[in-house]
Amino acid sequence: MRARNRSRPIVLLVHCLAVAAWPCARAVLAAAPAEFDEIIVSASRLERPLKATPRSVSIISAEEIRASTATSVVELIRREANVNLQSFFGSDKFATLDIRGMGATATSNVLVLVDGVRLNTDDLAGPDFSTISLSQIERVEIVRGGNSVRYGNGAVGGVINLITKRSTRATPQVDAQLRRGAFDSDDYRLHAAAELGPLALSVDGADVDSDGYRDNEFIDKQTGAVRLDAHALDDALELSLRASHHEDSYGLPGPLSLADFNGSARERRGTDRPFDRGSTTDNRYVAQASWHSDRFGELTATGSYRDRENPYFIAFDPARPAADQTNRIDLAARTVGVNYALPFTLLGEAHQLALGVDWNNAEYLRTENGSAVPGNSTRRSGRLQERGYFADLLLGATHGVTFNVGWRGHRFASAQSDRRLERLCQIVLQTVSVTIDTPFGPFVLPIDLPVEQGCQTSFNLRDTARQRAYNDAFSVGATWEINPAVTAFVSANKSFRSPNVDELLFATATLGPQAGRGVDAGVRLAPRPWLELSATAFHLRVEDEIFFSQDPVTGQSRNRNLQGETRRTGAELELRASPLDTLALRGSLGYVRPTLDTGADVPLVPRITAGVGVDWTPLPAFTISFSTTHVGARADGNDLGPEAFPRLPAYTFCDASLRYRFGRVEVFGGVNNLSDAHYSTIAYSSTLYPMAERNAFAGVRVEL
Repeated sequence: MRARNRSRPIVLLVHCLAVAAWPCARAVLAAAPAEFDEIIVSASRLERPLKATPRSVSIISAEEIRASTATSVVELIRREANVNLQSFFGSDKFATLDIRGMGATATSNVLVLVDGVRLNTDDLAGPDFSTISLSQIERVEIVRGGNSVRYGNGAVGGVINLITKRSTRATPQVDAQLRRGAFDSDDYRLHAAAELGPLALSVDGADVDSDGYRDNEFIDKQTGAVRLDAHALDDALELSLRASHHEDSYGLPGPLSLADFNGSARERRGTDRPFDRGSTTDNRYVAQASWHSDRFGELTATGSYRDRENPYFIAFDPARPAADQTNRIDLAARTVGVNYALPFTLLGEAHQLALGVDWNNAEYLRTENGSAVPGNSTRRSGRLQERGYFADLLLGATHGVTFNVGWRGHRFASAQSDRRLERLCQIVLQTVSVTIDTPFGPFVLPIDLPVEQGCQTSFNLRDTARQRAYNDAFSVGATWEINPAVTAFVSANKSFRSPNVDELLFATATLGPQAGRGVDAGVRLAPRPWLELSATAFHLRVEDEIFFSQDPVTGQSRNRNLQGETRRTGAELELRASPLDTLALRGSLGYVRPTLDTGADVPLVPRITAGVGVDWTPLPAFTISFSTTHVGARADGNDLGPEAFPRLPAYTFCDASLRYRFGRVEVFGGVNNLSDAHYSTIAYSSTLYPMAERNAFAGVRVEL
């Protein structure tokens, strides 16, 4: 194996920064700076100015989304501080965004919301980002740290809220985009919106088709969404109906050995699983009603239903019938939430009390190895019920200080069963006569033979699991506006997570919920109208963390609660600057030390993440965008110490694009992974999943 230059990622990062900065530096003093608008945060289900939020928050605006080279939500968000992408196949399918070092369990410890409604599933699949097109997204809010008071189960590492577009113009709007890229990739997006009196309608559609970087890494997906908003009674009453449909088909190329990963480009693009694949059909429906009164506050009720089907093949053998190898996951989930926010005045200051209750019911069925193979076909089913209630009090500024305190009670119940198809028969002895020729003539010998009678084939119960748990959470925080340019904040919280249906069916007998306790402290600076800086330090302790590893009692690998505490200590730095009307800069730096009770790092968690972005408009119609991201080394996904497998090396990649606009038409093109970095975001037992090499794209966007 050839020796690696460990300084190469840092050299690449410095080189990329220099390339980005050179065309901008000469013009920094040439024009007046632009000013930022005040940012409102809604991911806490209670809209408030960013200055009054005692947490580390990142906002990706609509303009930043439009200017980005990203083709998916995960590509857009992965550049933020202490956000790490875990991707199996390079696309947004089977991709996870980890916040603050949750590792392989980020699918269950980081919540992803679409307009406040969970995208996470109740199994280990996690949120499917491929079901959300960028054409739907108005902006993204990332709230780091525990937020179980508002969102309950699983809000441990952070919350990502994807806010969809709605019509805000009286004239109809149509926005269409076509994009062509490497690996025979086509991306078509459409957004249309219109208002008619009190009604506002928006429609989104996307069609993506790509062969993928590797053999059998194809993905073909279609997504459609409709949103209808209505208001009445002088806008006191608002109604919203949202429906989305997603379907896809995809290849599953599997991992590569370390030798193939470090081999030639052809070996990295190969697969030994050319027939593994799957498909998804995902329907989501959301209804929301909100009544607002300046005197009596705001009452909001939200209901959602989700129906998801996912057939797939793993280790497919073309010599066997496909029906005997089919695996399938079916999930149906229903949620209902009611929130009431009451503003009031006390001692001359404005305050707000928020109360809420929510219900979540889910039914899950996983079938494996078809449905007609005795001894091999299995059915694993589960049912989840969650009930939560919370109170959150926001006390308005007194001498520049705002206080926030909240509490949640949460009840969780689950029932799982594991069944296998078995052929059961009654065995009876039947006497038969056997004639044997002997020198003395034929001899008749009676023999009793076992014979199957009354055979029946059915799925018989092999294992069951039930769990009931009561969890609570709290949050306490304060912000202090020292002066208009400086705001400090501090907060403490308790969060929780209960095992999901997949974990409970392959678990130790004592598996139970985990509890996290975190502390944040930070400062937000705005020394100039065009400059914003933020810095946050945090410490998170998780007790009884749910983890898949070897049980020290039985020696078997199961989902279990880790003994002792896991700890994550770190910080985030963020910068947004617009020193010129023609120049926008973004920078982020994240550090986390993720420590298991054994002293080893939590697997798959880099200690360092960093990113820089530049948008430069030297001419009114011409924009150059550049971004670079660095991710530090990580422990192998099956490495609980002491370094049983090699660490995944650090990597740095750069993206660049050009946009030219004339009238309502915009043409664009660019290069992803400009530095041609050779890297993987995930590894298990030294088997890796390579990401795409340098690739280019071009397209056109039209506004009608």
